[in-house]
Amino acid sequence: MFGLRIVPTRILSRTNTNGSLANLARLGSTGLLEKYDIPIAAEHDFPQLRREERKSLRIAILGAPNAGKSTLINQLVEHQVCASSMRKHTTRSACRAIHHFENIELVFVDTPGVVSSRDVVRHSLEKSFRLDPGQALGTADVVGVLHDISQVTTRDQINPEIISLLKTLDSNARSLLLLNKVDKIKSKTRLLQFVDELTGTNGWPHFVDVFMLSALLGDGVQDLRHYLLDSAKPREWDYERDTLTDQKPEEMVLRIVRAGMLNTLPAEIPHNLDIKMEYYNVCDDRSIVTYVLIGCPNERLFKITLRKLKPRLRDMAAEMEATLAKNLQKSVRLRLVIHPPPQKAIT
Repeated sequence: MFGLRIVPTRILSRTNTNGSLANLARLGSTGLLEKYDIPIAAEHDFPQLRREERKSLRIAILGAPNAGKSTLINQLVEHQVCASSMRKHTTRSACRAIHHFENIELVFVDTPGVVSSRDVVRHSLEKSFRLDPGQALGTADVVGVLHDISQVTTRDQINPEIISLLKTLDSNARSLLLLNKVDKIKSKTRLLQFVDELTGTNGWPHFVDVFMLSALLGDGVQDLRHYLLDSAKPREWDYERDTLTDQKPEEMVLRIVRAGMLNTLPAEIPHNLDIKMEYYNVCDDRSIVTYVLIGCPNERLFKITLRKLKPRLRDMAAEMEATLAKNLQKSVRLRLVIHPPPQKAIT
């Protein structure tokens, strides 16, 4: 393990002498509201009082493709709600993950990786890559910028597209710098230098807090969750207590399957597959039965996909069933079918 103890670490302030961020401290409950004992009269409306006690916080997570946004959100809500893989462009459109703790609701918006207009055209990406991150900021109380500190070419600078988005933030919204994959950096001093660069004039100087994390390992996640819970505002909830996501079950199935393809198939093959639902049914016992077709556009990709997936297809389906059952809180039976390319018409 590396020298910096990241689990309890939050960077609090900037020194005036050399511009480096050197004050490290345990995450405190700086945002806690004072509690007072208030006598309750017999004529008080108890349901109304309970509603007034509720708090919520809406958090948008931004970052470059493959920064680890979905992985972090899954750790924060303690469920694999957001489809994630080791490949970029797994998240194609925004989705929400909801975490309830006692009287507090945290609503996280997982957004597609922030890209330029040129990237959208070059990689034939959906319009959601350009639209969804900005729309998520419009309703956010807190915006977390997840920055992959392990990427050598970009770790000392924030994506200019993200800076442009941050400039549109409402004055009441707070922005946090979330340094991810800090377990890859062995030097504590070097980490602080990166923070100084990312929060300086060449980065975004308006971050109110900086957290050091390893989303994959879960390091530092609990501190961030506590911070967000302490920051919640008195407000009615957006979702019922048992709600984990705003995704429809059918949409979640397709996202999970697509992420599985990204983790298994090489190069750009997964992005060229046509993954669609052939059959979906909710049975009398509330269990779900669904068939998902993995369509291949040509014979070459069909042979590669068949060779790579066929030996593991049943195991992959079983893993996806377990994930979906946990998220949807009901039994799921999933069948994956590799579909050959359409035959050319003979004239």
